[in-house]
Amino acid sequence: MPHPLDAAITAQLHTVSGVDYADVFTAAAAWFAAPAQADVAIWSLELDQQGRLYIESDERLYLEIYYQRFDKPRLLRVEH
Repeated sequence: MPHPLDAAITAQLHTVSGVDYADVFTAAAAWFAAPAQADVAIWSLELDQQGRLYIESDERLYLEIYYQRFDKPRLLRVEH
């Protein structure tokens, strides 16, 4: 799979973090469940223990969510 930033259309990035896997995935689930994320397409998820974007602590886990937001929801959902 090509890296999302190599795409012709640039993906956006959202990062969640926590002290363990449960924290990280709970934060990601809350982000995905928010109504504002109803029309996003996920490009990739990258779990990063060292935290490329945040260097303050090696003990935290980071989940990088690369996504694209669509203005036309009908492109993502089949209407019945």
